[in-house]
Amino acid sequence: EKSMAKALGRFMAVAITAMMTHVDDGFAAADCSAVGSWIVPAQGEAVSADAAMASLSERQVVLLGESHEYADDHRWQLQVLAALHGRRPDMRVGLEMFPRAVQPILDRWVAGELTPKAFLEEVEWDRVWGYNSKFYMPIFEFSRMNGVPLVAINIPRSLVARVGDEGWSAIPEEERHGVGDSARAPAAYEDMLADVYVAKSRMAAGADHDQAMGPASASERAALADDPGFQHFVEAQLTWDRAMAEALAGAATESPLVVGLVGRGHAEGGHGIAHQLHDLGIDNVGIAVTASDVCTEMPDDVADLVFVTAASDVVEVPGPRLGVMIEAATGGVSVRHVVPGSVAATAGIEQSDVITEAAGFPLNTPGDLIQIVRRQAPGTWLPLVLSRGDDVVEIVAKFPTEF
Repeated sequence: EKSMAKALGRFMAVAITAMMTHVDDGFAAADCSAVGSWIVPAQGEAVSADAAMASLSERQVVLLGESHEYADDHRWQLQVLAALHGRRPDMRVGLEMFPRAVQPILDRWVAGELTPKAFLEEVEWDRVWGYNSKFYMPIFEFSRMNGVPLVAINIPRSLVARVGDEGWSAIPEEERHGVGDSARAPAAYEDMLADVYVAKSRMAAGADHDQAMGPASASERAALADDPGFQHFVEAQLTWDRAMAEALAGAATESPLVVGLVGRGHAEGGHGIAHQLHDLGIDNVGIAVTASDVCTEMPDDVADLVFVTAASDVVEVPGPRLGVMIEAATGGVSVRHVVPGSVAATAGIEQSDVITEAAGFPLNTPGDLIQIVRRQAPGTWLPLVLSRGDDVVEIVAKFPTEF
């Protein structure tokens, strides 16, 4: 169950993966570099962990790109934070997971004033972020243990969604949450966003997930030139990047090193946050990501450093899952994608349905459905009310006896 912003992140990850595996001028490590290796893509060769950390520690801002649902990405981030802290103990950590408004709560956490449970409740983790908190808590606990300030760098998703609907120029200055005008998107970034936008459009037209993915065709790209929806989509992503860049730049005035934990789409290629940081006058930016197979060619400029992880990783978290991607809609939550073979698919939920009630409770936000689903015990049934076109449909989602 994912909100629109989370679904966008997932689409971006798929699009970036497609880009990385369909390039002609990238590198391919001849020995498929062993798990645990650090690779410099521009050189196509491995460097020692010590050399990698020395390089990153000299940056003003470091972006560690993550796939939110991959456990190894967060283990790797913790490892890098610990290594950098040994070199730069006065560092700060910027977190995409939190909007700026929760900064006082992060300060109280680092000061030791909140239990883990109280911390997650006060920042409204399930509603605001929703990914497995167990992946992130070791990072938060490391920061508290070592007195490393945590910085909330995100903005409310409502602003990003509003820009996507109306465009940046339509948002009054006093309602922009302090975010300034973004630098124009690099051509490569706009091309990638075109692939994401077209994939979303294909799914809205009825294509399944696999059919929707893949680069936009020449005709699809040509049609985007006169599509205000696409322009607003790009502006929404730039707003997101700009807001986080501004927060990281602000933190950089108070510390010699700021490490940002952000989604891969905001980091890879230097087109997102790094591009906005450059516009703000911060050029000494380092980017590091993970990869599970460096025999597959990837662009030389994907990042400054790539850490090699195992090919398989934890993605699906044990627990009740309905198996849909969702976003906010009038009167409920709209289904953007149904995972084949999932509880939702078996129950008969269809793409473009609007789920208006779950377990007898009206749904106002994606978080409402997420919380209800998470309370389901193995083997239980969940009654749902759907709006499908002009019809009201009542169904029952039956959860497996084991998660």
